[in-house]
This record gives sequence, structure tokens and C-alpha cells, in this order.
Amino acid sequence: MLIIGIHYYGHSTSVALFKNNKILFAIEEERVSRIKNDGSIPFKSMQLLLNKFKLKINDISAICFATIPEELIKEKYLKFTYEEYEKAKNIFFEDKSLENIKFLNKFKNFFIEKTGYKNKIFFFNHHQCHLMASYYLSGYKSALCISIDGLGEIESTVISTIKNNKYKLIKSINYPNSLGKVYEAITDYLGFNHSTSAGTVMALAALGNYKKKINNKKTYYQIFKEIIKKTPTDIYKVDTTWFNYPYSREGWVSKKFLKFFGPRRNPKSKIFTEHHKNIASALQKRFEDIYLEIIKFGIKRSKLKNLTLSGGCALNCKANGELNGLKLNNIYIQPASGDAGLSIGAAKIGYELLKKNKKFDNKEIIHTYFGSNISDNEILSNLNKRKFKFIKCNNIEEVAANLIYKNKIIGWVQGKSEFGPRALGNRSIIARPDSKEIKNYINSKIKKREYFRPFAPAILKDEASKYYKLNFDSPFMLMACKIKNEKRKQLLGTIHFDNTARVQTVTKKTNLKFFNLIKAFQKKSGIPIVLNTSFNGKGVPIVNNAKDAIDEFACIKLDFLIINDFLIFKKNKIKNLKKVGLNLF
Repeated sequence: MLIIGIHYYGHSTSVALFKNNKILFAIEEERVSRIKNDGSIPFKSMQLLLNKFKLKINDISAICFATIPEELIKEKYLKFTYEEYEKAKNIFFEDKSLENIKFLNKFKNFFIEKTGYKNKIFFFNHHQCHLMASYYLSGYKSALCISIDGLGEIESTVISTIKNNKYKLIKSINYPNSLGKVYEAITDYLGFNHSTSAGTVMALAALGNYKKKINNKKTYYQIFKEIIKKTPTDIYKVDTTWFNYPYSREGWVSKKFLKFFGPRRNPKSKIFTEHHKNIASALQKRFEDIYLEIIKFGIKRSKLKNLTLSGGCALNCKANGELNGLKLNNIYIQPASGDAGLSIGAAKIGYELLKKNKKFDNKEIIHTYFGSNISDNEILSNLNKRKFKFIKCNNIEEVAANLIYKNKIIGWVQGKSEFGPRALGNRSIIARPDSKEIKNYINSKIKKREYFRPFAPAILKDEASKYYKLNFDSPFMLMACKIKNEKRKQLLGTIHFDNTARVQTVTKKTNLKFFNLIKAFQKKSGIPIVLNTSFNGKGVPIVNNAKDAIDEFACIKLDFLIINDFLIFKKNKIKNLKKVGLNLF
């Protein structure tokens, strides 16, 4: 049975291919289209998938879509009362909303006409796709499964259990009560892109102080406790008088918010005032507190010790770091927790619906390398179109480790691309972890982003407890934890302002080449860690294939590029090779 799962609506659209219960391939449309956060129907990704596996569209047994269009139209667009509609003064039915309704209403027929597909088509609930994706990948037989994001059909938070692939709802919280939408709204207010820059606000929060008073009255945190309330009957409830939604997202925050906090920060401004930092700090603190309340509620109601997390809010690694204190056996955070991961959940639900043998057959999947791989012929074909020098090495991990040891910054492209927003050693930029200067250089000259953005340490798993206060494994760079003080000097390039780091634990089993590189660097430096960040420039998706990597190398200030076993460099780097002991010529 071949099943394709598709996330088709919203942002970060994606496709996934299952053969029975095995995931063969998954990719986000942005990696193929090269449009950051691409939300278009993922036809390019689907064509890539079909070509890769030499399939025709009607070889597919079923195509499963995440999000039920009729439910979304009914719940999000048509459920308001006449009084509410009047209150909105026609803002709600703005052109964008009407376009969305038209798109959703006609989507199924449009897809069939566009592709010629004749077999089974299913649409599944948005949050159930989130939940099933994380449950499936975890390999747990029974688990407390929680999904938290901005908005599905109408749900924003869903607490459930899944046992033997059977879903049972504990509690759902519906839009406009949404942690995700509050975070997006404040992200926009602070001058960032609401759909792509929540991580920037999370980083900025470390520079603020939520305990400071605003207008000499209440603290920033006390105000955010009023914005996101906890009541005797609700885990949380949003006071929507501070925002323009649900009727409109125009401007996001309301006049009430602007009157109290002041005007929105100009996105072009490079100045972050203490006021901006304190708002970010209070938002993050309140987010963490409610995030924990949701999970504690689920633990109490389910009595289960295995936890899976999904939805865009599960990408908040600082909040995930707070889970270290919970008495759980296991935590699995979906590596593609955002909406891109919906395609995996949709395909999995479709498989469970169609399979004849209902036995439990999930297995833990401890990696996220589900995307495109790169052949040597592809590399050579693209290099021949450029003026770069290159050489093929037998010991590429040793070569890379030596370059890093000598303070070089390299692009590292290996194997299949990662599915999700984190580069986990296959589409990465890597460097020494102990240099503030290198950290600042990568932020300012390579990534061209804010100075306060942190970088992740990729560490050999067996060494993690020596450096970090971490009670659970963190293979997907989704859990921030405190650093042990005696190790700070070795980690200066990967420490955030609040003395935390977003750790990635690496094993031989998950990524042999990356493991060997870190091991080789450890032999030279005594440090079992490298700085790891995604291989992309500003506003561009993470590289996917050889062409992307070589094009980016031409544009950004990396010292060297390594793809598979090829060491690639610009003409002016030949002398540098000799300086670092690589006498290859």
C-alpha cells in the first residue's frame, strides 16, 4: 500500500510518502520551490516524490490531506453570530477571507482535475494529524499526546491519549483562545514576521526582565497574566480585547494594546529597547507557564508516563526545557512539530484506516532524515558550471574536523535532507563551539540576523550529561537546558544570554558521518561538541540539493563547503588550506 500525506493549506506545506507503515520520504514545499515558508499546494514536492520513486500518480493507493475544508469553513468563517459580524464592521469578510473560503470549497475538485488522480482521497482533522505524527514517530504503544498551535479547523490545543493507534480526546481548547496566536500577534507587534520569527522573539526574551514594572504600575508579567488568564474552569483563556482577531488579523493587536504598550516596533529598526525586551520576556514566561499547565493537566488526567508533543508551539525549545522537572519516563517532541509535520500524520491515519491487519506495528524513528539525497554525479554536474576548486577526500570527517579546529566555518551537506525546521547535521553550517567571535561573525556576516540569536551545540550523546543539565534525550535540537558552569569556556559560541543551550544529541546510529566528525574534533580539541546551525542565508530556505548548496556557498561568507566527500573552496582559499595543514596540491 502506497499512501501520500499532504499538508496543503496555510504555511509550510509538505508531502510524505508511506509504504504500508514505513515512511519513505517527506519534504516541505519550500525546499523545492526555494520560497521561504511556502504555503502553496505542494505540487513541486509531489512531483519530486513521484520522480524519485519512479511512480505515477495513480500508483498511489490513497492521498490523505491534513485539515478538513468543510469543518474549517464552518468553524472559522461561518460560525459567528450576526451581532459579532456587525461588531466586526465587515472586517471579518475581507477579501483574503473570501479567497480562503473559495479555495477550501473547491480544493478537492481542483486537485483531481490538476493531477488526474482517481483513487481514494481522505481529509483528516488538523490536530489529529499533529498528534498521530508525533505518536507514530515516537514508537510508544501508549502515550499522552498533546498538540498546541495557532489554529486547526477551530482547535488550538488538543490533549489526548493514543493507545494502539486509537485516539481518545481528553480536552480541546478552541480559537480564539490560542497560545500560538497570542505569540504570533506579539511577534508581529515586535516587528517580526508572525509566521516565521517566533524563535527570534524567544531569543530576545532572554535579554528582558518580565518582573520590571510598566508605567510604574504593574509588572510586564502581571499584564500578560491578564492577557492569558487561568480560570477555575479553564486551563487558559485569552482576553481578546487586547487583539483584533478573531474578526481580523489586520494589525494583530488592538487599540487597547497599542494604548497601553505603545506603537508597534518598526521592522526596519535595528534598535531593541528595554521595553521591547521586557515584552518578549513576559510573553515567553507566560507562554512557558501555560504550556506547563496544559501538560500537567494531561498527565493528571491520563496517568501516563510517555508524552509526545506537536504543533508549532512545541518548537519553543525554551518551554520544552522546563519539562526537565516533570516525572515522566519519556518525552518525544516531533522534529517537524509545525504544520509541515501534518503530512506524516495524515498518511499514518490513512494507513491505519485502510490496513487489514490491525496489530500495532509502530517502531521508534530516531531521526528526521526523510528528504532528498545527493549523488556524486549531481555534485560534479553543478561544480562544472562554477569556477570553484574541489577535491574528493577519503577521510572527509577528519578533513572537516581539522578545518573547524583551525577556526574555519564550513557548509556540511550529507545524505538525506532533514524534514522540519532544524538542520541536524546533514544540511548544516558548522564551526567551533568555544568562540564568541565565530558566533558573532556567523550571525552578522553569514546569517545576517540579529546579534542575540543563539546557535545550537551538537554533542556526542554519551557526553551530554557532563556539559548540560538534561534529564531527557534531545536528538532534534528542541530542548533548551542549563549549562554546567565549569564547562562554559568550552561553549562560548553556543551559550545563550540566559545560560541555556538548545542541545542536539548525536549518536552513531542516527548519523554516523556527523558523529565521526564530532569525534574527530574531540580528539583535536578535547571538546565533544560542534556549533551547528542551518545552512541557509537570510530569507532563504535550508539548502536541499547540490545546486542549492553551491549557490548559497557562492553568496555567503563560508570558508569551505563539503558535500558528500567533496571539499569545495574558492580560489582565494588555497593558501588557507596549506595553513591548516591540508597540503592537497
